[in-house]
Formats: sequence, structure tokens, C-alpha cells
Amino acid sequence: MNSDSEYQQDRELDNLNPRLEIDPPTINGSDLPLDNWNSLLEDFLKYHQNPLNKFLHLLSTPLGLLAILALAQNASDYLPIAICSIYALSLLGRLPYWLWTVTTVVLASLAWLAISISPSILVSLIMLPSAYILQDIAHWVTGEKSYQSSYTNQQNWLSKFVKHSYYLLPLVLASVAHNPMSIWRWLVARDTVMDTKLQSEREQEDLGILKTWIEGENPSTIQTTHWWRNDLTETIQKSFDNIAYSSTIQAMFCNLYPANIYTVEVIDGMNEVYVTAPHRNISSSDNVFYLSHTDAPFLAIFPFATVFRCMVAVNSNDWVHTHFPMRGTSFKDPHPYTLTTGDVVAFDYIHELHYITATPDELKQNLRLNLKVHYLVYPTLLRPYGKFIGYLANWYNQQGRNAFLGTQTTESPLSKMLVGLLFLWTKTVDLIGRYVGPLNLTYVILLAAIAILFKNNTIFLAGTSFIHYLIYLATYYYRQNVSYGTFVRDAVFFKSLSMLQLVFWYFKFFEFNFISFLSLAIAISGFYLAVLAYEKLGHVRSYFGVELGKIAPEQINSFPYNFIPHPMIIGNIINLLGLYLLEPFRVALPWLAPTHIAFYTIHLIQEILDFHESIDD
Repeated sequence: MNSDSEYQQDRELDNLNPRLEIDPPTINGSDLPLDNWNSLLEDFLKYHQNPLNKFLHLLSTPLGLLAILALAQNASDYLPIAICSIYALSLLGRLPYWLWTVTTVVLASLAWLAISISPSILVSLIMLPSAYILQDIAHWVTGEKSYQSSYTNQQNWLSKFVKHSYYLLPLVLASVAHNPMSIWRWLVARDTVMDTKLQSEREQEDLGILKTWIEGENPSTIQTTHWWRNDLTETIQKSFDNIAYSSTIQAMFCNLYPANIYTVEVIDGMNEVYVTAPHRNISSSDNVFYLSHTDAPFLAIFPFATVFRCMVAVNSNDWVHTHFPMRGTSFKDPHPYTLTTGDVVAFDYIHELHYITATPDELKQNLRLNLKVHYLVYPTLLRPYGKFIGYLANWYNQQGRNAFLGTQTTESPLSKMLVGLLFLWTKTVDLIGRYVGPLNLTYVILLAAIAILFKNNTIFLAGTSFIHYLIYLATYYYRQNVSYGTFVRDAVFFKSLSMLQLVFWYFKFFEFNFISFLSLAIAISGFYLAVLAYEKLGHVRSYFGVELGKIAPEQINSFPYNFIPHPMIIGNIINLLGLYLLEPFRVALPWLAPTHIAFYTIHLIQEILDFHESIDD
């Protein structure tokens, strides 16, 4: 609930031409001297291309700084604050505005952490070399040379080393944001539905061979028919494989999963020829295809690697339509795929909700002939893990295949019961996919288990209270190729969980006195302002509908937008200040409300600067 812009005409034009603010800012039309920042970043990026290397640097660099600040904290609690303040001020004007803001926030967090945990001198002295060693390990594991190695033998190596060290934190932060496969993009709900068309002479020839063979087998007209790839004749198998390994399909995957980072492998054991009959038994398991579902939901708890299903149309079709409801602004998908000869659509078999619809029976004229081709996708660096996910997917598919075939007919009471259980399981998976997300649910359950194990509520509270802000910030920045429904689902789920905990802990410490009721009144007034702003913007606009290209820009002139700038964020901040006024709540959880306010402030700055990635990046 955080797209709180006022949609002025200049912003509307900016939305049509998004930009990335990496160039030096200007004052009175003159470029500020940023101490050769852009050239330094360019040199640094040459040695930090691998996402894993960047991720490890994102751990090691703050760890090293934390060690330094912790050593300072042993002398005085004020010393880490002084060091970070002086350093941040020294960077002002030397970095792009957005990067200076992010760097300052990180420094403030590290200072707060050093003061809060107060590690001993011995622990701090261990942390410092550990951070340096972790950086070396990052370069060794990823096979990338270090930036330091590029100038070690030069005469001016000392000055370069000082400059490198001085800018190390913003360099690491900028490198993470600069890569198309940045870890920050992992927070963005990417639209993974892809499509292409097989048009080459060889591809058309193979489709023709498959079509002739399928029709010659006289498939059923009242239920789906399946032939597994491994059961096909050698000739037909060859044509199937030519399609599966087609360069056209490979190129489609490379657009979303760069070949230098990801491995895409065909899973032969899952592939099949699939025929949809024009007439169906409404009580058989075939009807599960007409319900919103995913095909391997238990695998959705595993991150980073997944399995894609490619639907390849072998013949003409105008009556079966494939829907992906989480892509749009409404669960009712307005843009289904109607696949006809040579059309290909690929989707995440594990995570993407999908279903089919069909025209009325009297309008159906022919069988729908398709290939189901499956691909394992994983980061090349995680090959053993990716292979494990592929093995699980293949095993699960075999078990599901057997169960499905056993319930295509419902003549026996057992079959009817199994069909009923199948439909119930499908509906459960659908509801989780719509409103929670299996990976989100897994994360919350694991965090709750850890909190119970260590008997520490703070672990769960801190680990679930701020994720929606990270989702807001990343999605606002990386605007391209976003699965809108998935983004809204994740944001709403984590925000709801966060707000419920805030309310719980606030009223746990609520006391019946004047200050408490004043606190409650301020909190309610802020909440009302935020809700009023949300109602005026509408749901889609509130969740970046304009920024993500889902709705046209519109200037909002009514209250509170004609009176208060960014009223949704301001209202939420007022609400949090009201909560913080309650002394028992403030004493018990001194960090909770201020951290919320800090994230809202960061997002407010992001909106004011309209800071986001350029389309051309």
C-alpha cells in the first residue's frame, strides 16, 4: 500500500520514460565533480559480474565495517555514530543521490547494530579478518579476479587502495543494483510466462510428423490422452526431441535466464504428447485442468531452481484457452493464450497458477494436440542442488501421473473418493497460491520454528515485520517484467502479518491513562489518513499500477492529495509515531516503530526522486 505519488503531469511523462539516476546530479545546470565515481564503478564492475560474488561481498563488506564500529563501541557508544556520520557527510556530493541515501541508511543500521549487540574486542578482532577472507573466498569460488589485484603492481597502488577502501561500501551496493540478475531482483515477483512460435522449415516438418502420428492413433474424444515421450517410437521420439531442443525455445529461455548464469535442461522423463478431447466427463480427474492449480506444489518450498512446462501446439485450436491469473490486476485473466499450430507458451510448472477454459461443446470441432515439454532451470553454480530439484520433480510427476490415470474414470466408489480428494487438494493449493504463496508460507513457518527453538519472539517479529518494504522498494525500482498479482499477494501478505504483530504488541502494553489514549488517538488519525488516501487512489494505483504500466496515469486533486503531500506514507508515519508514544510499548520494543518509520522514509525519498531503473539498462 505504498504507491503514494500525486501523479502530476511531469511524473506522468516520466513514467513513459523511466530513468536510472547514475549520472552526476546537477546544480544550476553544472555537473558536480563526483571524484570520478562513474569511472571507478566501471572498473570495479569488471571484477564483480557474478551474482554470487556480489552477494558474498554484500555480506563481507558490512561485516568488516561492523567489526570496526564494534571496536569503536568498546571505547564509547557515541563513537560508532560519530564515525558513520562523518563518513556519510564526506560522501555527500561524491555519489549519486540515491546511492548516498542507501549508503547512509546502511551505515546508520551498522552503527545501531554495533551499539545494540556490543560484541567484545576479541569477537570484533575475529570478525575483521573473517570479512576480508570471505571476500577472497567469493572471488575464488566464482573464478573472478579481485579489483585489488588489478592495481597491486602499479606505482600508485597505495592511492588506488585508499580510494578503493574509501568507496568500498557504495561500490558494493552499486554493483548489486547494477546487474540484471541482482539479488535485489529476487525480491521482485517476476513474470515468468514466456511465449514464442516455431516457424522454421524443420520445426514445421517435425510438427507435421507428430500431428500425423497422433491422429493415426485415434485418441479418445471423451477424455484426455497421454503418450509419454519415453514410450514413443524412435522416429516419433526424434521429432519430439527436435522440438524440445529447438533453438527457438532455447532463445526464449535465454531472454529471461541468461546462459552465462543459468543452466536450462530438458527433463525427458516428464515429457509427453497430450490430447484434449472436445467432450469430457465432468466428474473425472480431467476436470482438474479447468481449476486454478500448480502441478508440483510441494516443490514450491525450494528457492532458486524450478521446472518449466512448455506447451507446444501441434494443430490448429480455437476452443481451448490457457490462463495465468496471477499476472494481471485481477484474478480473472483478461488475456488468455489460445495456442494454435506452432505456438509455444512456457510457464513455471511449480509456482505459476494456471487453468484452461473451453468454448461450449456444440462449438468444438476437433481434438487439441499438444506437446508438454519440461525444462529444469537453475543457477549453474548450484548444479547439484538444481539436479536434486529435477530429480524430485521427475519423481513427483511419475507418482502424479499414475494417480491421475487411475482417476480418469469414476466407476468405482474408491475412484470417486480419490477424485474428490484431488479436487480438494487442488483448491487448497489454489488458495495458498492466491493469497499467501508457498515459499512465503514456508519462510514464516521456519522462522516461527526457529523463534520457538530459541525461545525468542524477537526473531520472528524482526524477520517478518519489514519484508513488505523490501518488496515495495525493489518492485518500484525494477519495474519491468513484473507478475502484478504475485507482487500484490506477497506485499499484502507480509504487510498484513507485520501490522497484526504491531497491533498485538501495542495492545499488550496498553495502559488506561491519558498518554495511552492520546497515543491511540494519534495512531488512529494517521491510520485513517492512510486509508482515505488508499481509497482515493484505488487498489491498483496504490500498488504501483501506474508505475508498472497496468493503469493510465491520473491526477488526483481531491482531499487529502490536495492538502497533504504523499498522504498515504505520511498517514502511516503518523500512525507509527502514535504507537511509539506509548511508553511501555516503546520501552519493550524500542526499535520496532522507528525501523518501520525509517523504511517508510526511504520509500518516500524513492518516490520523491522517482528513482527507478531505466528500460535500457
